[in-house]
Amino acid sequence: MKAFLIILLIFILTACKTTTEPAKPKGEWVWINTNLSNDSTTSKLEYSKEFELTKATCSIESSKVQIPSPSCVQPPKQDCTGKTGFALGFCQSYTPKPNCDYSSVNAAQDNKRKVFESCLTLNGWERVWDDYNKEPTKPTAKKIYEIEPELNFTYEKQLVPISVEHRDKAKTYYMLGIANLKGSKATGEPNYSKAEYWLTKAAIRGVTDAKTELAYLYSSTNNIEVFDIQRSIYWAQSAAEEQSCQAVIILGNIYSGIDKSVFNMPLSYAYYDVARFCANERQVEFINKMHGILKPNLKQSDMDKAESLSSDIYKALFVN
Repeated sequence: MKAFLIILLIFILTACKTTTEPAKPKGEWVWINTNLSNDSTTSKLEYSKEFELTKATCSIESSKVQIPSPSCVQPPKQDCTGKTGFALGFCQSYTPKPNCDYSSVNAAQDNKRKVFESCLTLNGWERVWDDYNKEPTKPTAKKIYEIEPELNFTYEKQLVPISVEHRDKAKTYYMLGIANLKGSKATGEPNYSKAEYWLTKAAIRGVTDAKTELAYLYSSTNNIEVFDIQRSIYWAQSAAEEQSCQAVIILGNIYSGIDKSVFNMPLSYAYYDVARFCANERQVEFINKMHGILKPNLKQSDMDKAESLSSDIYKALFVN
């Protein structure tokens, strides 16, 4: 009995023992431009626009780095001797996956990243660590209003749609962007400049839906004050790479003739075709309508080109 109590005590003490792991640093790497930050004539919106423009330029520069295909070797099929029936059929139809060496691909991708970062550095941007622990955990609406004065929101209006606790988070920026894009009781009538500002803050923090909405905002001819076809392409491609089906459709819209400078019917047809793989019923109806408009105006050579582009785009976006 005594031995049992000793063993039980040891078990309890062992179960209650806790080990604390060192806390992981909370933050993210961000790009800053000290010269622009210190310039009192540069607003936060202009600062964000300059950064996105520089990023787009550097993305184009880094895209010049060629990414080679991996070196792959196809293993031989297994010997099906002695197998019959279902086992034989399965054996004969099965093709083993190729063994691929991605070292050259990884090296090229690393070089592409270095070109992109070097381009940003040459344009005055510096990559620094943004430590979240330095920021207050629960900033008040008043403090946020003070650091974003150009938004001209009232204190009460800020407080209505978003909880104070999460106001500085990326999804909060996205919600504020949508509120201004669509209009709400809190924000009033649609304000595309403010929508652009908040959606950009969310997009550069990785919110795919914000990228998609920016692509729509910049490509809509109803929003002349912020219309920018090149930025629309940039954000649509970024969102499409994260498998946003709506962004793929927007790319189809962009090349269908919204802006003559980028008009490309085969490419438009190809993006619409790719969107079929992820579109919902309503989107499929729209795609069919656009295909019906484009197809009669495409020559056979253009259709062949469109089909080839469709295959390449699908592999790039949806095949790992």
